[in-house]
Amino acid sequence: TAALHGRDHRSRFASPRQHSELCGLDRGATQELVEEGLQELARHGIAPRVFVPPFNRFDARQLEWLGRRFAVVCGGPESIGLLGNQRTPGWRGETVYLPSYAPFYGSAAQVLAALPQALAHAGAVWLPIVLHWGWEADAGWRDLERLAAAIAPHAVAWEELLAAVDESAGVSAA
Repeated sequence: TAALHGRDHRSRFASPRQHSELCGLDRGATQELVEEGLQELARHGIAPRVFVPPFNRFDARQLEWLGRRFAVVCGGPESIGLLGNQRTPGWRGETVYLPSYAPFYGSAAQVLAALPQALAHAGAVWLPIVLHWGWEADAGWRDLERLAAAIAPHAVAWEELLAAVDESAGVSAA
């Protein structure tokens, strides 16, 4: 499954504490930016159902429109100041909002440290894990390899999550 990760990943703000490609845009400008990104992917035969905002930031009012366009809209710790601390995953309007928070948004070493407790108490839940390749490269990939082995028996493909979203929304698979 493919996801749209903005159009050009350029921040509209210089401050790292405000980096965002979307914040501050009105509805029309937001739609234009997203549609341009989707058109570029469509030229390559890609039709994403997931949106991952660059820098994990978008305005709360933008979620409604993004939710009409994407089955799943992701977020991260940077989203809390804009949308609040939300359960993950959870329906927000017409979309499933899927934020990832620490310790499952971090390095593979951080996720590994929290994983045993999460698995002991999780049951059947969706637990999004977000890693950044640069952090893992800096660590020599060792923790990532260990994490991949630890979560392999529990991990599911994005297609399975999207099928569950469709089922929950009452969409029949064609």
